[in-house]
Amino acid sequence: MLKLIGKELREQRWTIVIGVALFSAVGILTALSYGMLIRHGENVAQFLPPGLAEQFAILLEDYTYYVWSQWHPKNLLQMGVILALILSAPAIAGEVNRGTIKYLNSLPISPGAIILGKAAAGSAVLTATVWISTMALLIAGSAAYPGLNWARLLAATALTNVGLLAVYALGLVFSALGSDPVKAGVLAAAVLLVWSAAGLHAGTAFLSPFWHMKGAGLFAGEGSFPWGSLLLLAALAAAAFLAAGRILARRQL
Repeated sequence: MLKLIGKELREQRWTIVIGVALFSAVGILTALSYGMLIRHGENVAQFLPPGLAEQFAILLEDYTYYVWSQWHPKNLLQMGVILALILSAPAIAGEVNRGTIKYLNSLPISPGAIILGKAAAGSAVLTATVWISTMALLIAGSAAYPGLNWARLLAATALTNVGLLAVYALGLVFSALGSDPVKAGVLAAAVLLVWSAAGLHAGTAFLSPFWHMKGAGLFAGEGSFPWGSLLLLAALAAAAFLAAGRILARRQL
């Protein structure tokens, strides 16, 4: 098992380097872009309708809210979904496509252990990228504009991280079903796109995993942590990982 995890991490070493560098660069730019908003915000606000103007005013007044609104529901979530699918789509389908799945099956480990090893390595890469880039954002933001609320932003990061692990697990399910990494990634992305449509309407937003991943509750009302969302996303990830293991066990490869 440890050898399998080590193999996966070695194969993903450039993904880690490029992912951390790209995510961190975007995070730092997100934190520093607040200066541009301050300089031009008042000019922009006068052209907005009343509802949007009120929301825009909050961005101008609350730096923590600004950072969250630009990072967690947008840049981190969007880039994180792409990275999760890049990591998960070839995890099994790539092995089948290259014919190396026979080597994995010859090892004294079960299909479930193969999925567990793949999941452990992929989750580690995804989690490291999320947290390192977020810390880069927080450090840059605090240096430029003191008063950034780290506690709320770190809590939101934990929520987004677990949600991205659920996305990764779903991608692993499609990878275990197929033999073409590209098709596996496209199918997983299509399912997520359709699923995300639930978030377009207030009455059905809770059905979308992305709605739970954003952590909006941390920045509304009393700002209590949405434990229900965290548990739901964790359960979704666990169920998808389990399903991937069962699918691989039933395939004759």
